[in-house]
Amino acid sequence: MTRLKSVEITYTRFERDGKPLRAKLDVSLLEDLPREEQVRQTNPTSPDLTHRHVVRAGETLSALTRRIYGSAEHVAMVARANGLDGLRILAPGTELAFPPLERRRRTPGGAP
Repeated sequence: MTRLKSVEITYTRFERDGKPLRAKLDVSLLEDLPREEQVRQTNPTSPDLTHRHVVRAGETLSALTRRIYGSAEHVAMVARANGLDGLRILAPGTELAFPPLERRRRTPGGAP
C-alpha cells in the first residue's frame, strides 16, 4: 500500500485577479511493505541491530561475539551489556543480548 507523506505546491500561472491557473506538485510517498519483505530488506543478521541468543552447552562469549559481529573484539561490551562477571563461563539457557554497534562518524576530511 502506498500513502502520501507530503506535498509541496508551487503555483506557476495566475489569472489577472490572482486565482491560480497552474500548479506544480512535489509529492513524497511512503510504501508499506509486507512484514516478510521488510525483514528481508533490513538484513536481520546485521551488526547494526540488537541480536538475542539463548546459550547452548559449550558455547563461549568470544565465539558468539565473533559469529554476530564478525570479530571477538566486542566481547567486553557484550559482557557489560548483559551484566556478566566472567567471560568464560556461560550457563546454558541464559539469554544474551548483543547490542547494535555504533557507526563511526566520518570527519569532513574522510578520516574516521
